[in-house]
Amino acid sequence: MNRNEKRNLLKQRIFDAAFRRIEKNGLIGLRARDIAIEADCSLGSLYNAYTDLDDLILNVNSHILMMLSESIGQQPAENLDPEENLRLLAQRYMNFAYDNYNLWTSLFTHTMHDNTPIPDWYLDRTNETFSKVIAPLLRLRPDLEQEEVSQMVRTLFSAVHGIIAINLQERFMSISRGALEEQLQNFVSIYAKGLTVEA
Repeated sequence: MNRNEKRNLLKQRIFDAAFRRIEKNGLIGLRARDIAIEADCSLGSLYNAYTDLDDLILNVNSHILMMLSESIGQQPAENLDPEENLRLLAQRYMNFAYDNYNLWTSLFTHTMHDNTPIPDWYLDRTNETFSKVIAPLLRLRPDLEQEEVSQMVRTLFSAVHGIIAINLQERFMSISRGALEEQLQNFVSIYAKGLTVEA
C-alpha cells in the first residue's frame, strides 16, 4: 500500500468516525479529539487529513446533502403535475428529517469558526440538492425569469423547512407526524395554487 492509499484510508476512517458521532448525537459536543480516538489516529493526523474541524464537518454535511438528494429523488416524476411534484418533494423532505434527525440538523446548525466564508464547492452541492424544486415551479410559472423562480424556491423551502423544524423541535404546538404531513401537503397545495392564480 503506497502513501496516498494509506492517507485516503486514514481520511475515510476519520470521516466515518465523524459521521457516526453526528448521526448519534448531532453536532452537540463534537470534538476533534474524540473523533481521532474513534478513528484510531492522532490529533495531528486528523489535521493532516482535514484542514480543521470545520473542513471535516463540511465534508460530512456534503455527504448528508447527497443522501438527502437521493432521498428526495433525482428528478420530478413526469407523470405528476407540478403541484403534485411539489407535494411529493415536501413529503420526502419531511421523511428525511424525521428519519435522520441528527444528520438533518447538522446541515443547519453548523457555523464556520471565526465567520470563515463557506467554500464554493459546498455552496454548489447545496444549490444542486435544492434545485429539484425549480422544475415544477417553472412548469407552474413558465412566464418568470430564472432569478424570480430561484427566489420562489428559497421562499418555499424556507416555509416548508420552518414548518418541519418547529414541529420536530417541539416548539409551540407540536403535532403528530401524520397530522404534520397532511398540513404540509395542504400548505404546498395552497402555495402552488396561488402561483397559478397569479399567472
